[in-house]
Parts: sequence; C-alpha cells; structure tokens
Amino acid sequence: MLTELREELILNYLKQHQFAKLLELSKITGCSESTIRRDLDRLELRGNLIKIRGGAKIAKSLRDEPDIETKNKVNTDVKAKLGEYAANLVENGDVIFIDAGSTTANMVSNLTNKKDILVVTNGIEVASLLSNFKVSTYLLGGMIKSSTKAITGFEAIDRIRDFQFNKSFLGINGIDTEKGFTTPDIQEADIKKQVILQSKKTFVLADQSKFDEVSFVKVADAKSLKIITNQTASEYKGMKIMEV
Repeated sequence: MLTELREELILNYLKQHQFAKLLELSKITGCSESTIRRDLDRLELRGNLIKIRGGAKIAKSLRDEPDIETKNKVNTDVKAKLGEYAANLVENGDVIFIDAGSTTANMVSNLTNKKDILVVTNGIEVASLLSNFKVSTYLLGGMIKSSTKAITGFEAIDRIRDFQFNKSFLGINGIDTEKGFTTPDIQEADIKKQVILQSKKTFVLADQSKFDEVSFVKVADAKSLKIITNQTASEYKGMKIMEV
C-alpha cells in the first residue's frame, strides 16, 4: 500500500475513534507494526497526531472539544459498558449527580431498577433521558452551552452548593499522570469541582482515548478520583482505576 494512502487511512481512523493501538492500525492497513511506527513518526512530526503508549491519538489544541452529536457517535460500545458498570454502583435511596456527557448518559437506561433515587444533572440530554425512563430528576438552571448541551454558570454552582450527593459521576476530556483531570471549558470545570466537594464518592467515566490527554483547565489531581474505564490499570500505577 502506498504511504500516502496508508497515512490517510490512519488519520481517518483516528478522527473517528480519537485513539488507536498499533495492532488496530496494522489490521486496517494490512502492514506490519514496524511500518506503522514509521508512519506515526512522520505524522507526528507534521503535527497530525500524538504518539502515546502502544498507539496514537489525534492531535488537538488545549481548548478543542467535539460537540455532543460527534461524541455520541464515538466509542459507543465502550461507553455503554462504562455506563452500565457505573449504574450498578448506585444503591436504592441514593442522591446522585450525573454530569453532562455522552458517556455518563449511558448510565440512565440502567437505573430503572433502582428505588427511591434522585438524580441531579447539568446535562440537558441526560435529563431528557431520565425523564423518558421516569427517574426522579432535578435539572440545574443556568446558561446552556450549546455544543455540549451542558448547564453552566454561577446560578448552577450556587445551587450545587446547597446539595449533598451520595455519589457523583463525571465525564472528563483528559487524564494525565502529571496534569491530572482536565477539561477545555472553565465553567464546566467549575461545575465539576463543586460537585466533587459536595459528594461522598466521585467516579469519573472515561474511555481509553481520554488517557495521556491534557485540556485547558484542571479539575482534580490524577490520583484523587476513581476512574471507570476500559484502560489497563497496570499502565497507570497509582491511579484509582476500576477496569471494565
């Protein structure tokens, strides 16, 4: 296969999945892993991607964030598994917070067997799903961020300060051993920080593509929160990884 065609296949795959292992790229191109490594070296030098452990991820700026429609199409099978696992942590009678996001939204359909729970959320799509499944829901008020359908702003933060949560479930854009949990938006970061303060237990739902990624605003230290993920725990020693 011509180098140019191979590089195009690699970049298209990364745009769809955000992250790819060497083995995956080897399969879709029909080339050896050593050839793929050389391709990744060239593409990284051009700024098209970033090499990470065992693979590569698409290059993004610190403030890049896909809209919710795009997120809903990426890594859907993995997100469904993470959502189901997270929902199983919810107990009857819990008051929980579910963050806006495509991964956290996958919890909702798995909450229907829980009794006497109350869900607080800043996610418009999450709230709509909860309503459809007849789960008691409180939607925060404030400004709507159109791209992610998240409620943000001082009004939302002030209301969160009045609440206490048994458990909270957050989405995140980046997880890095040194930079911690990060997100592109200051206001969404402020929401997450306040939720953490009001919660007895906080869980972050993040698929493998979020690791070794750094966004604009820090939310918490890397070792401070439990992570529900399909990432291999042995590669990130010290982090509180709950491998699904």
